[in-house]
Amino acid sequence: MLMNVLEVAVFAMVVLGPNQRPFNCEVSVGGVRCSHGIAAFREGVNDIVMSDGVKVVKSQKGELQFSNGVIAKMDSLGWVQFSNGVAVRRESSEQFRFSTGMVCRFTAMGRAGCFREAAKPRQPQE
Repeated sequence: MLMNVLEVAVFAMVVLGPNQRPFNCEVSVGGVRCSHGIAAFREGVNDIVMSDGVKVVKSQKGELQFSNGVIAKMDSLGWVQFSNGVAVRRESSEQFRFSTGMVCRFTAMGRAGCFREAAKPRQPQE
């Protein structure tokens, strides 16, 4: 079973903390490799181990635990708040938005990218 490349990109963004920068990830032999050097590999059915040593454990309820101590809580507005200062929410099945202004989304089959979304121009008031 192929790993979900977007899921790995989102977990990598969480591990980076608030100092996020753009990168791309793609499915490769045995896992997912990202342009900033992090790779991720499946361990068991639900768990992912990243090359920096951080393990992400997903419970059957979908709760996340990071082996580096980062914990996640859902707030009332649909954002997942992480204890390292990062917040993220799903905007669609193909895109996640971070409180830092970064967005991660599928870019092609087996590929995802995370980048700072350009500010939208303001519409003139009538």
